[in-house]
Amino acid sequence: MSQNGLNFQIVAVGQEVYINASPAFWRHVGGNAAAQLFSGKWLKAPAGGQFASLAALTNLQELFTKLLSNHGKLAKGATTTISGQRVIAVRDTTQGGTLYVATTGKPYPIEIVKSSSQAERVDFDHFNQSVSLTPPANAIDISQLK
Repeated sequence: MSQNGLNFQIVAVGQEVYINASPAFWRHVGGNAAAQLFSGKWLKAPAGGQFASLAALTNLQELFTKLLSNHGKLAKGATTTISGQRVIAVRDTTQGGTLYVATTGKPYPIEIVKSSSQAERVDFDHFNQSVSLTPPANAIDISQLK
């Protein structure tokens, strides 16, 4: 995922959440020391703890309910291609943002963009594919950090 140019990966397994982020993300969250310490590493935290707001992003039903229930006036946008998939834009003309929906096959959401700058977006792929999640190896347990 990416927000304001700050990239991060998040995986939830059971009651734990694992986060791996770009140096820019860690610098924004915790300064230069955090960027040096955590760059290239996974952090582990309780899903209901400090990273609860990020952990919520891993529950697609909750994510879509939150994203799609609070919108302004919607308008049909242009047809385009994202990651090789033909999509139609559904624009929120009141609050800004665009939902891109597949135009062939099932109308799956392909991408949500908060603004036209692509600075804040969520991409969706691998629909109907089995997923086997395992905790990232050698994750740093943040409860052990003091």
